Amino acid sequence: MRQQGQAGDAHWSGRQVWTLLLLLLVLSSNYIDRSLLGILQEEVKADLGFSDTHLGLISGPAFALFYALAGLPTARFAERRDRVRVLSVLVAIWSGMTMLCGLAMNFMQLALSRAGVALGEGGCTPISHALMSERFALRQRGRAMAVLASSSAVAAITRSSAAPAADVS
Repeated sequence: MRQQGQAGDAHWSGRQVWTLLLLLLVLSSNYIDRSLLGILQEEVKADLGFSDTHLGLISGPAFALFYALAGLPTARFAERRDRVRVLSVLVAIWSGMTMLCGLAMNFMQLALSRAGVALGEGGCTPISHALMSERFALRQRGRAMAVLASSSAVAAITRSSAAPAADVS
């Protein structure tokens, strides 16, 4: 008996479409979230009394380091566990840490919260790719990955259209 999504299937199943849409939403949100501090940096700077150095540290090297380091262990962990559950936990961590960023009252609180965001977000891409290879046959994967790769463009369009609404002055 041939399984759904095996080589030769020309069309995607409902489960495959659902998987792709959810992963597109997760990765698009990931891109948007990474850019929020840059969009709101002047407001954050004024509200918390930060210097340009503070903002640079929180949005640059510190975030990038935690983001990059999170991918390897979470991908390895997801090889042994249910990938959907691991991805769900990562999204919950990143969402909770994003909320804590909004509650931060000083540099250390925001820095630790941003590190938590980076840890949550950093594992999402490798797990998303693993889910794609698990749920899409080799002959379907190219188109599916192309859709998933558009998440940065979807994020840019969404961010651009939402930016005027974010005017807090």
